[in-house]
Amino acid sequence: MISGIVTPEDHFTAQFLHRREVTRRSYVICGAMVAVGTACFLFGQLIVGWAFVGGGIGCAIGEFATARIFLPRKVRRLHMQQKEFASEVAYKWDAEYLEGRSSTGASKRPWKNYFKLKESESVFLLYQTENIFEMIPKTWFESDAQMDEFRRNAQLAGT
Repeated sequence: MISGIVTPEDHFTAQFLHRREVTRRSYVICGAMVAVGTACFLFGQLIVGWAFVGGGIGCAIGEFATARIFLPRKVRRLHMQQKEFASEVAYKWDAEYLEGRSSTGASKRPWKNYFKLKESESVFLLYQTENIFEMIPKTWFESDAQMDEFRRNAQLAGT
């Protein structure tokens, strides 16, 4: 059994992990736009080149601002609004089910009902759908063995 209180930092880390692929794709698109713009310059298409380069740089600035300025503010605000985050959450599991309890309710879901697992250095995200996930901070685990057991069960999710 593990338990803890979700901190604003945990919440931000989860959102950052959740957005990681979208962020990566955005930067690839930004780089491609700059490359196309540069190629346009080489072929004498200055107006089109400036449009692509400017768009790529603007896209990168927008993604950076979203990830580093707007998202942290929004997560802090939402974390303060969601009163359940102030209470302790406890999880226990076996080979078939993951059970969660807090002061506002309880759930018991079979592992097979989870869509996928994402993991960072500090948090697990267990997805029920592509955009709905449960966040479990790794600091709640008492040992690496307990974390490995959790990971093994969670990796079978959706299979």
